[in-house]
Amino acid sequence: DYGTGGGAIAKTVAEKLNFSFWDQELIQAIAANTGIGESLLRSLDEHSRNTIEDIISGVLMGRGGTEVEYVSQLYRIIHTIEKHGSGVIVGRGAQFVLKSEHSLKVKIVADFPRRVSWVMQREKLDRKEAEKKIRKIDKDRNDFHLRYYYKDANNPVYYDLIINAEGLPH
Repeated sequence: DYGTGGGAIAKTVAEKLNFSFWDQELIQAIAANTGIGESLLRSLDEHSRNTIEDIISGVLMGRGGTEVEYVSQLYRIIHTIEKHGSGVIVGRGAQFVLKSEHSLKVKIVADFPRRVSWVMQREKLDRKEAEKKIRKIDKDRNDFHLRYYYKDANNPVYYDLIINAEGLPH
């Protein structure tokens, strides 16, 4: 969940296990493979556009500028990481893409007030801004998962392990 420090936890796990780490690196890999600018890819990353926005983007920027192409590239790269093994992938619906019985799908959670507090501290936002940001990112991510994977990422059945970050140092 946004605000739990899941990315930092994942990076620490990757370092301790000597695994590759994939978060923003996924966007960089897609940019390198497609020639699409990272700023455009960041606008597609775990966001859900409406059909009209995606069509307009496709007309203006070609197929590479569409959300569908982004997700297609995301699938390809996640499967490549899976084949090579020893990687930690943060978000982007990887829990729905990975098929290997050798993968461990982990969700990091914390209650909303705690996440607000952490985001306020980490991003120097006031309470209202932090709450708004968390709600927007949570909604964007959920819409993205529903649109492309037809799954609710908040359903615990999609994870092997759920960690409550409230007891972890931040």
